[in-house]
Order: sequence, then structure tokens, then C-alpha cells
Amino acid sequence: MKAIVFSGYEDLAKAIGMKIFQWEFRHFPDGESYVRIIDPVPESITILCGLEHPDTKIVPLILLTRTLRRLGAKHITPNFP
Repeated sequence: MKAIVFSGYEDLAKAIGMKIFQWEFRHFPDGESYVRIIDPVPESITILCGLEHPDTKIVPLILLTRTLRRLGAKHITPNFP
């Protein structure tokens, strides 16, 4: 199973046998943000994410899911440990 690991859950993903999907989130100096998907996008993907500080994570999570959909993901499953 492929997974996008969001905000520090790499060890948990490895422990349960998930393949970590490579992506990047970046802020530009003018306040704009972008998501770059590095690996090929599968049709089905799991996002492993905690929302302990939601104000800093919601916008990147929305941008990530929208980008994945645009690049061909048909099934995106959130998983909040």
C-alpha cells in the first residue's frame, strides 16, 4: 500500500508496511504555497496525517489532495493516527 506521510509519521508508516510516497510542500516569500508530487501518482493512495496543530496543516492537506486528484488519484483515504 502506498501512503503519503504528512507531518512526521514516517516511522509509523514504515512499521505498518506502507511505502512512503515522495512529495514536497513549499512556501514562497510572497506567502504563496505549492505542492510538488515527486513520485508517480497511483489510483489509490492513503494520507497518514495527524491534526494536532490544524491551523498549519489544513491548507497544505487541501492543496495536496487537490493536486493528487488532478494527477490521477481516484481514491484518497485519510488515516489519522
